[in-house]
Amino acid sequence: MLKTQMPQIGSAADLIGDREALASVLTAFGMGDRLDQRALLRQVLEQGPGEDALARRIGDPRLIAFAQFFADSNGGFPVVEPERLARLADQYAEAAFVESVAEVSPQQSLALQFDADVAALLETDSSERTLWFRILGSVSLRDVFATALNVPVAVGALEIDRQADIFAAQFQKFAGDASLRSLADPAVSERMLSRFFLLSPQGQSSSGVTSPALQILQAGQASQSVAQSLLLSRLG
Repeated sequence: MLKTQMPQIGSAADLIGDREALASVLTAFGMGDRLDQRALLRQVLEQGPGEDALARRIGDPRLIAFAQFFADSNGGFPVVEPERLARLADQYAEAAFVESVAEVSPQQSLALQFDADVAALLETDSSERTLWFRILGSVSLRDVFATALNVPVAVGALEIDRQADIFAAQFQKFAGDASLRSLADPAVSERMLSRFFLLSPQGQSSSGVTSPALQILQAGQASQSVAQSLLLSRLG
């Protein structure tokens, strides 16, 4: 469906008005939960990813990536470039895989989404403080960071600046580097995920079993094939 319909969608209004196409596109960007926020999505598309644009002000990396994708496509719409259509299809397949994992294990789903969310976050030139605010405002990223850094739930009741201070201090202890950009190093991000699995309730209740992360990697090829099949059925 995406490969045949996206070249026919000539504007942000067209995309917002096509619920089926919009649902698939939002799934590709991990934003299926925003399907009914059409007015906001239209503004995001029309304003693009600029520094003062709505997507930047909201601070959701998914919205920024969404705006960037369409801004990079011949100035907006339609999306006709084969490489961009292929990228969108690949993102959809990956997102469908994450959603299928979430039905079995929320912890594994968070881990799968972590790398993509962090990459989108670090693509910006935001200050360290702003990056922390965005992490604290993201349900999925906050969950991984709070668990891996062993930040008590009670910290969430503090004012936001104090929360950022606590998370930053814990991250520096963990990484040996105060900068969040150290997460660009695969060794650091992988260690973060290892701690997340170890300290999560699921990890603490497991004994003598294979790491959930390793199970995902081992099952990845078969699961990705299932996701690709799902995608092809919707594109048909």
